[in-house]
Amino acid sequence: MNAVTKENIKKFAYTNEELINGEPKAVIFEFHGLNDGISTNIPHSSFSHLSAENSVLYVRPFYGPWNWMNRASVRLVDEIADALFEKYGKIMPVASTGLSMGGLSALIYSRYGKYTPTVCAAICPVCDLVYHYNEREDTARTIYSALGGYEIPLDEAIVLNSPLHQLENLPDIKYLIASTLCDDEVDITKHSDIFVEKMKELGRDIEHIKIPDQGHCSLTKEAAGYYKNFIIKNI
Repeated sequence: MNAVTKENIKKFAYTNEELINGEPKAVIFEFHGLNDGISTNIPHSSFSHLSAENSVLYVRPFYGPWNWMNRASVRLVDEIADALFEKYGKIMPVASTGLSMGGLSALIYSRYGKYTPTVCAAICPVCDLVYHYNEREDTARTIYSALGGYEIPLDEAIVLNSPLHQLENLPDIKYLIASTLCDDEVDITKHSDIFVEKMKELGRDIEHIKIPDQGHCSLTKEAAGYYKNFIIKNI
C-alpha cells in the first residue's frame, strides 16, 4: 500500500494544482539541489504560473536534502505520480527536471522511474557521481548517507546512480542540459561535457546550452526562459 495518496499529496510534495483551471494534461517533476528541500513552505513561482497556464502540474517532491535519487526517492516520486494519476483519473506525460544534485536526480529518475518521462532537463547536473564523491569536501558524506544502505559495496551503489555510468540504460527521450561556464561546484568538463558527448555518440536527442559568466545553477533570464519553454514544449 502506498504511503502517498490522492488525499495527502501535499504532505509529500509542493504542487501548483490550485493555479490550474480545468484538468491538467501533464506533470513536471522538479528535483532540488543538495541541502535544499527541508522546508515544505514553497511559494508559487513564475514557473508555477507558466505551467498552470499550459495546464501542466508543476511538482516539487519533498525527497530529502541528501538523497541523490536513491531507491527511497524513486519510490516516493513514483507514489506521488500514482496519487496524481488516480486523483485525475488518467496517466499523464511526465517531465523529469532539476538542478545540480537535482539534475542528477532528473537523469536517474528517467532511468529508474515507474513512468518514463517524455523529456528530461537538467541545470548544472552532477553526471559523474564517482568523480563527485571526492570533488568537494562536502559530497562524500552526503553520497554515503543516500547510498550507504544498499547492502552492496558503496562504489557499486554509486555507479548505479551515476548518469555517466548508466548512459546505455537511459531512455531514448528528449534531453536538455544547461551548464554555466563559471561553475566552481560541479566542473562542466568532468560532468556535462563528457555526458553530452557520450549521449550523442549513442544517438540520443540531447541539447547542451552553455551560459557564460554565470556561477553554479545561475541561469540568465534568457537561458531560464529557454529552459522552461523547452520543458513545456516537449512534455
